[in-house]
Amino acid sequence: RMQGDSNDNAYTLYRLFGYLNEPFKSNLVDFISADLLLQHYDDPIFDEDSSLYVEIGGGKRFLEDRIQLKLSGIYSRDPYFDEDIGAIVTLSMDF
Repeated sequence: RMQGDSNDNAYTLYRLFGYLNEPFKSNLVDFISADLLLQHYDDPIFDEDSSLYVEIGGGKRFLEDRIQLKLSGIYSRDPYFDEDIGAIVTLSMDF
């Protein structure tokens, strides 16, 4: 819960996150993740009272799980940008 003085800083945020390790027992995907954020504003902003962010991704690990490559699809809707669709490629390395 964020209790700010302006419309865009007074809202309730709900989040649901899931992670599934080795979902299919295949060599193609090592993990799947999903993230959902719903933000409900106390007062409407540009006639919208909520925003939504959804990310679903999957990835592969390499070199004894020290390198992780992930591809994610993203959908978002909010008072400022209407609807947005995108993709992110993330490369992470543990050293």
